[in-house]
Amino acid sequence: QAATWLVSRHSPSMRGRQGVALGRARPCRPGGHRVPLTAAGLVLPVITVVVAVARALLAVEKHPALTFTASTPAWASAWGFAQRRRPAVPGSVWGHSHCGLALRASASCVRGLTVRELKERLRDEGLPVSGKKADLVARLQEFLAMQEAAADEVAKEAEKSAGEAETEGDAAPPLPFKAGDIVEAQSDEDDQWYAATVQRDHSDGTFMVTWQEDDTEYSCSSEKMKMVRKAASPAAFFAGDTVEVYWEEDQKWHPARVRMNNGNGEFIIIWKEDGLEHHCKPEQMRHLAKRTSLRELRRGQKLKGTVGRSFSFGTFVDIGAECDGLVAPFYMYEGKGEPLSEGDSVQALYAEENRFYPARIERAHGDGTFTVAWDEDSEECECKKEDIRLTRPRGVEEGAQVDVWVNEVTTARNGQNRLSLTMVESKLGQQRPLITTPFESFSEGDWLTGSVLSTPSFGIFVNVNPPAGGRPVRGLIHITQIKDGYVERTQDEVEIGQEVKVRVTAVDAAAGRLDLSMKP
Repeated sequence: QAATWLVSRHSPSMRGRQGVALGRARPCRPGGHRVPLTAAGLVLPVITVVVAVARALLAVEKHPALTFTASTPAWASAWGFAQRRRPAVPGSVWGHSHCGLALRASASCVRGLTVRELKERLRDEGLPVSGKKADLVARLQEFLAMQEAAADEVAKEAEKSAGEAETEGDAAPPLPFKAGDIVEAQSDEDDQWYAATVQRDHSDGTFMVTWQEDDTEYSCSSEKMKMVRKAASPAAFFAGDTVEVYWEEDQKWHPARVRMNNGNGEFIIIWKEDGLEHHCKPEQMRHLAKRTSLRELRRGQKLKGTVGRSFSFGTFVDIGAECDGLVAPFYMYEGKGEPLSEGDSVQALYAEENRFYPARIERAHGDGTFTVAWDEDSEECECKKEDIRLTRPRGVEEGAQVDVWVNEVTTARNGQNRLSLTMVESKLGQQRPLITTPFESFSEGDWLTGSVLSTPSFGIFVNVNPPAGGRPVRGLIHITQIKDGYVERTQDEVEIGQEVKVRVTAVDAAAGRLDLSMKP
């Protein structure tokens, strides 16, 4: 202000015009003494003015919230001068908040302009220039007020957009929950949070979890889940998957269903055979390969198979179909007579009880008699050839790879599909002599007396005496045919050697299987 006043004292041309040059609205100080001004005398005032303007700009930079009014003419003039030379950058303090300050300062300075200056400003803005000075002042003030309101609106919108962008940037993305993760999930029943383990991603924003408190299943959305601990490694098996699990005791793979992931690297599975639960590690599990439909198989088709379990009626072979195929003993050797030899697995008659038991031929004497060792206690016994039935020839051991041919696909009376195979191609289509032939004439309402031989987990094997006499015939009572209701263990229902009443439900002539039931 002092520098401006000093310049006005030295230059008559500055009187009344310094507001135009610097945006100043107030006239110069009245009564100022006119001092002749030379070229050299202008140097100091000019330098002083430049320094004042620079200091004003620095003050604005440090204190952008300052409000300029007519009472601060030098700052208002300097600010207006600087603002006109700075580009309006959207979202910046120069483009919005400071712009409003400049407009308010300019509006307050309008009254100090001359009529000529007012008209020049109005022409620059494309406004009418007719009327008295009061009309020109009012018109220019109204225009500046509209600009100020527009600038404030732009500033508010910019601040709002910046706030929304900051909020979106700070929002944490949803966590990618995986099977095996330990989480906290909110229950819809009581809105409480409980520890749970993720079991499966439904791919729709929801997950299947199991509460750690009672292992019950629950479907929960990701918004109601919090990560507690990530799984140590990605899960390869998920709840509901059908798998095969390796059982250490018999060193075999058995079908099962995954019940849940424990979240500690172990799984709980349910055996398909008996429905019991078992804990196992992922290295003891494998996915089931895609199985071939029985409809795709044709008689005479040659396949590779893996030898499975053997029973008195035959041996099961896995060929990758939807069910294992059965190779009856008749389809394991050439010709019609059973070529018994050392190492063969057989069923031998125990004369004292008139019952057949599993055994292995130890020696062939060459006179139609053989020495067998019972599987139960390895004790040896002498038997005649007619008292021995072949179960499985030597070399056809469990787990061995064999060539087989599709013999027949049949449907039993209970609707179950059965696959008959042969290891001898020349026997394709041949019917073997069946010892169960007398039973084919029985109906499901006829009852017989049988003796319990063994109680595996899937059912009860029974020796049944034919009504017309002759050797006993072994039949199977499936676990579902023992009684109405759930059967947990077959050995809890009967004892070895116990006599039971059974009825014939189905006879498979091709496989030599006899199905029985204890249910009325």
